[in-house]
Amino acid sequence: MDIYLSPWSLDRLLSLRYRVTSGPAVARICRPRERCFIVSEEPPIPPQRQRARYCVYALLKRGKPSLQAVSSLRKALQTIATGRPVFFGLKDAEATTLQYVCIPCQRDTEHPLFLRLGDGSVLARLVGYSEKCREQSPLGNKFWIILEPLDSIEEIMKRINNLKGKLLPNYYGYQRFGTRRPNTHLLGLALLVRDPVSYLNEFLDSLYPDESSKNKLCRLRRWRDCDSALYESLLARRARSLRDYVAGLSRKILSLYASALQAYLFNLYLSLRIEEGYELDEPIKGERGKRSTPLALVPGIGYRIGIDGEARRILEYAIESIGLSRNALEKPLPVIGNVKPYWRPVALLPKHLSIRIIGNRVVLSFGLGPGEYATIVLRELVKIPDWL
Repeated sequence: MDIYLSPWSLDRLLSLRYRVTSGPAVARICRPRERCFIVSEEPPIPPQRQRARYCVYALLKRGKPSLQAVSSLRKALQTIATGRPVFFGLKDAEATTLQYVCIPCQRDTEHPLFLRLGDGSVLARLVGYSEKCREQSPLGNKFWIILEPLDSIEEIMKRINNLKGKLLPNYYGYQRFGTRRPNTHLLGLALLVRDPVSYLNEFLDSLYPDESSKNKLCRLRRWRDCDSALYESLLARRARSLRDYVAGLSRKILSLYASALQAYLFNLYLSLRIEEGYELDEPIKGERGKRSTPLALVPGIGYRIGIDGEARRILEYAIESIGLSRNALEKPLPVIGNVKPYWRPVALLPKHLSIRIIGNRVVLSFGLGPGEYATIVLRELVKIPDWL
C-alpha cells in the first residue's frame, strides 16, 4: 500500500497523518464555496404516501448549519409537530445540502407541502411519511464538487485517476472537530482528565489561524456582546470547580465534546496502525473482519476496552499518548455521562468517482457510505486548510 505523510499542520493536529497520494495540492474549491460544494443524502427507502407517525421532509439548505436549518423547520411546523425532529448527521454549513428530516406529526391535520424558511436559504418539501424513521438511517451521500486547477486540468485528472480504486484511511473529517476551531476533542480531553485550567485556556484563549476576524475580535473581548450562549452559560455559573463548569453546559455540548474525543482516538489509532505497516484491507487481531474492510473499535467513554490482540495494544498506546488514563476514560465525571463504543471501517472507497470538465473547471462527483467524509477524499487534491 502506497502511503505518504500529510504535510499540513491541521492534519497533524487531528491525527489525519497519512494520504494515499503524494505531491502538492493540484486544485482548490471554487468560490463561493456554498455553490460549489453540493451534497445529497441517499435515503434507505422511499417514504410512503399513506400517513404515518412521521412526516418526512426533504430539507435543502445553502450556507447554513444543519442544526439551525432543522430548528427553523421545527419552528415552522410547531402546530402539527408532536415531538422532536429526527435527522441523520450534520451536513457541511458552507455547502448546498439535501437531507431528510422526520418530524413526528399529527395525522388528522393539514401538513404543509412546501416551506420557504428564513431568508430563503432553507427550503423544505414534504416527500411522504414513515412509521419507523429512527431505524432507517441513510445509505450514504452523493457529492458534486467544482474544482479550479492550481496549475492545469490535466494535473487534476491525473491525481483523480490515481485515486480510483484505492482504499483511503477512513478518518473522521475536519467538520467533526469544528471547522474554524478544531478543538472539540481537546475540550473533551480536558474534561475527562479533570483539568479546568486546560479546558478554559482552550475554550477561551486558544487562537486558530483560520478563524474569522469576527471570532478573533470576540475572543479578545471575552465574547462580551457576541452571540455565544455557551460562553454565557459558562460564566453564569461562577464555578469554583470543573464539575461546576461542566454543569453549566448543555448535555448536547458535552456529548459533542465526548464524541469528538472518540473520533480523535480513532484517527490516532488508525494512524498508528498504518505507521506499523498494517494493510487497510486486512484485519488485525482484535478487529472484526468484513467483506470489504476490517472494522476497528471506536472506544466508548464510561466503558471498558473490550478487545484484545494487536488492536488493543495500539488503542491503549493511543489513549496513553495523549495523557489519558484508562481509569479516566472508563470513569468520567457523572455529568458527562457514558458514550457507547461502536465499530467503524478502517478504510473507505469512493464510489462512482468521476470527473466532468466544464470550461476551465472540473466537476468531481462520487458517493460515500454513512459516516464517511468527503473531506478525506478532497485532502488528496486540495490544500489544507485553505478550502475549509
